[in-house]
Amino acid sequence: MHRSSLLLGSVVLAACGASTAPAVAPGTAPLPSPDAARTSPAAAAASPASAAASTPTQGATQIDCGDFHTCARLVDGTARCWGRNDHGQLGDGTTVDRHAPVSPAGLRGVVEVAAGTSFTCARLEGGTAQCWGTGRMLGDGAAHTNLPPTPVAQLSSLVEIRAAGLVTCARRDDGARCWGLEGDRARAATRTDLAELGKPVELATGSAHACGRQADGTVRCWGDFEWTVGAARSFLRPEIRGAKRLVTGDDFLCAIVDGGAVRCWGRNDDGQLGKAPDEDVHATAVEIRGVAHAERLAAGEGQACAVLTGGAVQCWGANEEGELGLGTRTTTELPQAAVKGLSSVRDVCIGSSHACALTEEGSVHCWGANAAGQVGDGTKDRALSPRRVLGI
Repeated sequence: MHRSSLLLGSVVLAACGASTAPAVAPGTAPLPSPDAARTSPAAAAASPASAAASTPTQGATQIDCGDFHTCARLVDGTARCWGRNDHGQLGDGTTVDRHAPVSPAGLRGVVEVAAGTSFTCARLEGGTAQCWGTGRMLGDGAAHTNLPPTPVAQLSSLVEIRAAGLVTCARRDDGARCWGLEGDRARAATRTDLAELGKPVELATGSAHACGRQADGTVRCWGDFEWTVGAARSFLRPEIRGAKRLVTGDDFLCAIVDGGAVRCWGRNDDGQLGKAPDEDVHATAVEIRGVAHAERLAAGEGQACAVLTGGAVQCWGANEEGELGLGTRTTTELPQAAVKGLSSVRDVCIGSSHACALTEEGSVHCWGANAAGQVGDGTKDRALSPRRVLGI
């Protein structure tokens, strides 16, 4: 979900925890054959929304935003992805951008999706994972190009998967593994045990780092913190306490703390810490004024959004492409009134310059940059306010 300029490799982190997989709704209409997704590039370019047109509308249970693409897990355990596809990150067997959702080929039994820059992964029923696209997303030390959905070896009993930029992390009860960095940015290109994350109950991934929320509400991090300008030690063990939810953007982090307040720390060049932009690196968490009773969070390159009790969404920070959903392209460090046109939101995700919201009824609405079709409305037009994704 974040800008990236690193090489890919693999590393292991120690962790533990559990989560509950969403139930699959019975009686869902069958989906088209996986072969139907392998449309020729010429046909796909001529009719970018055709893949969604023949698919019955059905609800989603979870979403994630890559830099320029988005994926959703549907109630029947399949997945849909849309947006940029130059590296095969949509998994439909082409490298053609899609302006409406398509199905990753042959993928079934999906519990959770996780989107990076040029790849996507899914946690499956039974606790395994598959990844597709371009990079070292299989954690085997090899660089893959336009890979179809492929099992990640030596992973089982997974309870969570997260991806952003070049990093993927998967957690299970007896530990977690992360991969995606190599060379000077990681210990090795093969899996090695790390203790930096402690025993997290929740994972958060940035473009080149990962963090874990501990059961006691503290946070531990690992990875590339070059953006801290010599203050990496402060970010490996941030001072935050009482964290209930955790997210990380490219170069800042946010947590929901007791009472539903939101506190963020890191860079503030776009006002992502909820105060006037500056060029400093803030190691001490700052409370975001104007946000209360937050239940979910999302963070992007330089912006963040919170889902509040009752399902409203507030966003702040960078807004060059209208990714705050305010109907303008003006950056604002102060959270504004709730994003218009949204209600009963259960989760939100942010890409490089677009955002999406999942409602309680299972519909998905996106806004912001749309040159690659990442809004999913069948067009390439920038969306300054939420638009419903076709077929979901």
